Amino acid sequence: ALPKPLRTFLLITFIFALGNYSNLFIVLKAHELGLVPIYLILLYGVFNLTHALTVYPASRLSDRIGRRGLLVAGYLLFGFTFLAFSFATSAAWYWPLFALYGLYLGLTEGVEKALVSDFAPPDLKATAQGLHATVVSATVLPASVLAGLLWIYVDSAAPFYFSSITAFGATMLLLKRLPR
Repeated sequence: ALPKPLRTFLLITFIFALGNYSNLFIVLKAHELGLVPIYLILLYGVFNLTHALTVYPASRLSDRIGRRGLLVAGYLLFGFTFLAFSFATSAAWYWPLFALYGLYLGLTEGVEKALVSDFAPPDLKATAQGLHATVVSATVLPASVLAGLLWIYVDSAAPFYFSSITAFGATMLLLKRLPR
């Protein structure tokens, strides 16, 4: 009963979510680079502050200029941020990277939900929101298992490369398959 644009968007969301594993891997990578636990808590403060300061303005902007462009920008930002995480050789890089990670979430969180509502028929809006949340939530476990396997059997940068690939792939699909 769901329209094709919504089904397409849910598939794109799934592909993106495969590279959006547990934040624990970011913390492990920061610890590997020598960041002590108290700074990890402060990093989350930077992430949450950036997210909180950007989610409302980004969502409001999406009402004015459209959602697709902001979502593309957010997915690209995620891809480049995680690529930078893979190359980070010093814990000092984590401060701006966590801010960019928070900005990605601010750019995409409200916009994704609004897109789901835009594509859902009036009688299935709540169902569509629930399905989107299910896709995102249910993908965290397999994404984290895959990230763990990449970490163990390749190296600690491999999950971040994979995140970039899925983000860039999802971005290409957004541009090619999702209506404006």
